Amino acid sequence: MPNYSQNSSMSSPSHEQLLDWLDQLMNGPWGHASADSYLIEFAVGGPNPPVKLEGSDPIRSLVGLRVPDRTRGVGLVVNSRHRAANPDVRSFTVVGRSGAALTEMWRPTGPRIAAGRASGLVVDVMCRLLGVATEPPANPLLNFWLTHWLTETLRARAALAQCSPGLARSGRAITLDELLHHHPSIAWNEALPAVLVELAEFCAERLLDYSATSSWEDVREGVIDGRFVVPGIEASAAEWFDEGSFARWVALRGVSSQVVSSAMFQSADDEARYLLTNVLEMLFDATLWETLELPDLQKRERG
Repeated sequence: MPNYSQNSSMSSPSHEQLLDWLDQLMNGPWGHASADSYLIEFAVGGPNPPVKLEGSDPIRSLVGLRVPDRTRGVGLVVNSRHRAANPDVRSFTVVGRSGAALTEMWRPTGPRIAAGRASGLVVDVMCRLLGVATEPPANPLLNFWLTHWLTETLRARAALAQCSPGLARSGRAITLDELLHHHPSIAWNEALPAVLVELAEFCAERLLDYSATSSWEDVREGVIDGRFVVPGIEASAAEWFDEGSFARWVALRGVSSQVVSSAMFQSADDEARYLLTNVLEMLFDATLWETLELPDLQKRERG
């Protein structure tokens, strides 16, 4: 269970208190009839007036905010029209300063979904509102470093094309040298294998080693100090997240390696595509990791 934040000196709400807060959320005027999203702060004297969350993404609108130290816990009411899988479900979640969380679902038809322990991005964001630590990251870094490598290559080419209209007009494909230049763990002056298959193996092994020896905290600190660019996360947001919440946000809200790999296949020349094809297959074979997101054109029947 996460610890108290350093700025909290009040006692942790009990399970019964969390259930009471959840009941207040369920029965409040902002509850079942409304389609809007609300944040409610629970202070010592009771709940503060609800704050309506504007915009199409209420969870993202909370990133970077912090509630006062006197707040014992927070509640969030979200209409799940923001969740494509459950468009008619409305969720009610409460989190105390211990990090303990409960959630309950309601839908206009069918049985009420009983209260249970909550986790995921919603709880992460609510914990960070309170300044409370979140669960450590469990998701490996391989997908991130693969995505980062290809995204940086595509981003550099786009920037170069803006500075060089002639290059943009020529439509010249991304070369093998450009792809290698942006590999996250290959130095610019490093001696590389001359044979493409061996070079692909070298690139794949470096990615695997780098993923095993780096941490999500390294990445988060890199975004804060400007060494890394993660689309959709500014330095201030990375500083607001802790390691666990940052890792899960990037994994679930960031750019998919499947999407960026497909974009690279469309933009690269034959040599670069050949290298990337072999790298992806070697990564898959080395990890047997079913969540490694290969682009559809790279998925093959495997015995």
